[in-house]
Amino acid sequence: MPQIMRKGVMYLIPMFVLVFITSLVGTLLSIGVPAAPHITITVLTPRNSTVANAYVQVFALLPPGYEESLVEVWNGTTNSLGQAYVPLSSIAPIAREWVKKGFGNAGVGLEIIVTYVNGTTLYSRFYFTTYNPSDLLSTASLSIPFLNYKSMSIRLERLGTINVNSGTTFNIPTPPGPPGYPFCQWERVWSKQTNTTYIPLIFAVDQYTSNTNFDGTVNAGVAQSSSTTLYFYASVGIETTELMYEIGGESFYQSFSYSYTGDGFNYEWPIAAIYVQGTLGTAEFVDSCNPNYYAYEAYVQSANLSTLYTTHQVGTQYISNALNFLNQYVGIVTVPFDEFDLSSAGQEYEYSYLYMQEYSQDYPFLYAIPVGAMILDLLSPETIPFNSVIEASLFAEVQTQSVSVTYSLIAIINHQNELVYGDLLGIGANVHYEYNGQNFYPVLSGFYVEPPGSYSASTNVVAWGPSTVSAPDCLPPPTVTYDVNVYIDNSPLLVPGGTITYYVYNEVNGQLAASGTINVPFHQTAQLSISLPPGQYKIEFYYNGYITQEGTITFYSSGPAIIYTNVQATPC
Repeated sequence: MPQIMRKGVMYLIPMFVLVFITSLVGTLLSIGVPAAPHITITVLTPRNSTVANAYVQVFALLPPGYEESLVEVWNGTTNSLGQAYVPLSSIAPIAREWVKKGFGNAGVGLEIIVTYVNGTTLYSRFYFTTYNPSDLLSTASLSIPFLNYKSMSIRLERLGTINVNSGTTFNIPTPPGPPGYPFCQWERVWSKQTNTTYIPLIFAVDQYTSNTNFDGTVNAGVAQSSSTTLYFYASVGIETTELMYEIGGESFYQSFSYSYTGDGFNYEWPIAAIYVQGTLGTAEFVDSCNPNYYAYEAYVQSANLSTLYTTHQVGTQYISNALNFLNQYVGIVTVPFDEFDLSSAGQEYEYSYLYMQEYSQDYPFLYAIPVGAMILDLLSPETIPFNSVIEASLFAEVQTQSVSVTYSLIAIINHQNELVYGDLLGIGANVHYEYNGQNFYPVLSGFYVEPPGSYSASTNVVAWGPSTVSAPDCLPPPTVTYDVNVYIDNSPLLVPGGTITYYVYNEVNGQLAASGTINVPFHQTAQLSISLPPGQYKIEFYYNGYITQEGTITFYSSGPAIIYTNVQATPC
């Protein structure tokens, strides 16, 4: 190639790059992507299509010391890609306040409310997420064009209808949508943050009225020198043509590493609990297009997980008052959970809440904290227009990062060589939440410890397994594994034992291909591993029921849970 031609090519390459970059920058700016660091929010329909012109509101939760719980920091509309871009600069002032309060490395809350009107149908979603204040501030200071700090997708839910011809004045977001396009937003009626209080991680209530030969403890902590992270999830009650409750997402998280701590109970000291200090938040919203549509929410706003407290240090009123409010406004549901049966000195019954998160695949939480009932106890209904029933129905679900290191358990220990037995009753609330397609009522982080009774409970079988499995021709038939949970009643608690019978049918000819029985481990998931040659199969699972050793609790049989699996032959 002649020298002059090579020089021409060398000049053209940077020119092409410059043109490309200029074109890309123009495209990004034309669809509303800010040049400064930002969060990208993609709004989806219930069927996962992107939504243009949806209205997005962003609220930042405030650190302790503020009377309000949250403040609106940004609003806008989605573009043709169904995306809205929230500049970090809009969140940074609140992030600085969290850093000043010592929460720079925690995960603090953002609430994103998305609203969309299609004709007269109103779609919306209340979505909570978290960010690290120090990390956000560091990223916001970077001079990197079009830097995306975080991405999230939010799926809308159909809430009800509005009358667009009723004379309603619609609020116009910034930037505005097409002329004449109706926009609805959720207007904050009020928000409130409590003073620092004690938040229970786990508790037990001894219902015995006379001396017993056992003591109980509740415990929390991290094994050895390990650490983990505790996540708190907000809940939302939405009142439209019906009242529904849902888990909104993370409101706060923090890493911690504290040693094993226990608090004892018996008939003389009937309530034991492990607490952390923190604040709770709550708010009410009304829809601008239908003043009969309200939303209420409650959450753990902040928590200091560096120190654990017991009832012997701070008292039992935080548990007893919350249970009283819960019983008064919502109703407590007791769940026959298990029987403790101890026949010799030193023998111990133990249950870890980690089982619930580890094995409940469709409800992966440790337990629920009755934050709404606690807020009713801590704040005055005379100064804030609570709907007490809805407020008391709001809970903070809890999840831990690793189920292998965190203690969170109840234990009962026999002190004499004679039979001691009684019942553990889970404590739930008479309100239903939906999560991952399952309908549950929240179960609290505590148990009633009862004298021997006579209880029975329905059960619910849920199974998971692959829908398609490859079977290479040159290998033996593959082993397929199925997980089966047997829930007590409509709670996320699992049964203590029993057996499950399974039937494997050839779906083509209806013939029985295999059957058998598997054991249900102690409050955990049962598992079936079976070799299946190529074919189409229907697998049915039936729980056979269970009676505890002393006969105080009967768990009824249930089923079937059905899984369909296609084992496809493939060449090697």
